[in-house]
Amino acid sequence: MKIDPSKATQLIRSSISNEEIIKKLGLTPNQLQKLLGMLVAAGWLKQPEAEARRVPVGVVVRPKQPSVDSSTAAVKGVVQRVAGNGDEPIPQHEPTRKAAKRLRIAVAMVCGLALIGIIGLWIFTRQFSQPAQIASQTEKTQMAEQAHWNKLNRQALGFMREGKYSEGIRIAEQALELGKKVFGEDHPCVATNLNNLGELYRLQGEHSDAEPLLKMSLKVYEKALGRENLYVASPLNNLALLYVSQGKHSEAEPLLRRSLAIREKALGKDHPDTASVLNNLAELYRLQGKYAEAEPLYETSLAISEKALGKDHPTVAGCVNNLAAFYRLLGLHSKAEPLFKRSLAIREKALGKDHPDVAVSLNNLAELYLSKGLYSDAEPLFNRSLTIREKTMGKYHPAVATALYNLAELYKAQGKYSEAESLYKRSLAIFENSLGKGHPDTATVLNNLAELYKVQGKYSEAESLCREVR
Repeated sequence: MKIDPSKATQLIRSSISNEEIIKKLGLTPNQLQKLLGMLVAAGWLKQPEAEARRVPVGVVVRPKQPSVDSSTAAVKGVVQRVAGNGDEPIPQHEPTRKAAKRLRIAVAMVCGLALIGIIGLWIFTRQFSQPAQIASQTEKTQMAEQAHWNKLNRQALGFMREGKYSEGIRIAEQALELGKKVFGEDHPCVATNLNNLGELYRLQGEHSDAEPLLKMSLKVYEKALGRENLYVASPLNNLALLYVSQGKHSEAEPLLRRSLAIREKALGKDHPDTASVLNNLAELYRLQGKYAEAEPLYETSLAISEKALGKDHPTVAGCVNNLAAFYRLLGLHSKAEPLFKRSLAIREKALGKDHPDVAVSLNNLAELYLSKGLYSDAEPLFNRSLTIREKTMGKYHPAVATALYNLAELYKAQGKYSEAESLYKRSLAIFENSLGKGHPDTATVLNNLAELYKVQGKYSEAESLCREVR
């Protein structure tokens, strides 16, 4: 059912009859009832406006129907209860119970989809057209399960924002299992659970667990909502980021481009979610050495994010950090340093001093100091970054391997060869285990460890490592 929501809203708010609305929109009476629920859930209509139309075609409204105020109050109680705050009893009059039940399902959907940061138009549910009836024990159980599902999603989102990925995974797995039970495995709500769990696994560095979840999320969304729906953009983006971290750049690029096209069409070119994909595409181009294509995307992404979110938002800090890293790569240290410091300050204030994103800013600023030969400035930053990552991600995360590698580079530059060798070996073991022996990051560590052996005169060890790289 493809209906222009603006046109439908205008018709519903007009004085024409339901029969005329059905005729103009080419719907059946049952489809009109479903459309009303969707428009309310998506914010196009207010609940009382929809309720005024929830009358079978050709039937006169009876005077004993509850007033708008009582219906609104009853629905409010359901909203609060889904959010975990309401103590009101379940509404008992049939029309109000029917509205409450429709809204309850819609609220569950909206709360879940908030985890991917997008407000969508179509809210899908199998229960919009069920007949009004006195609440059974089964319905009460379903209501409790949906409330618990919302609670689990909020908890998983909280852990993700705090950088507590392992805790988030535990909760997101519970949300996924409950979502399958409540909504069915092919429901968009379950696609949201799959996307969030996959993203948590990606952030945790567990790529083999993340990939099938993100692929399944994409498949469910596309089947339920269509290939161009806004929700589809999220698993596309996250799957692309997974491929970037695995060095699969050719597989990542078409996914990012498709995600960008969907968001530009649905949200506009000046939306922060659009800017996020632009920044990710810029990062991919940087890794591919396409610097001319990358720079304008970095700058555009930062400008959009600052305008939409404010200069001190964590998302802005990410854009600032990535632009600084790009400048450092080009050797523009005077441009990079103030941006790295700004990113670090925003993240420490907004996220706390022990957040994984703070570790990223610390590491990048330290790398800048290393490249400038400011070893005494770089070392405490590298050490602090490593400590945060080991604490929040565990000792075997790829980000920990990166921190170990960078600290090894510092020690090699200082002539502390034994310390450097130990860190290189630890980094290499983590990369081989998590990313594989053929990953570019693994090869980089092998090459630099071989160089260290050459400097120390350990030529047989160096030659052995060089053969592994080949």
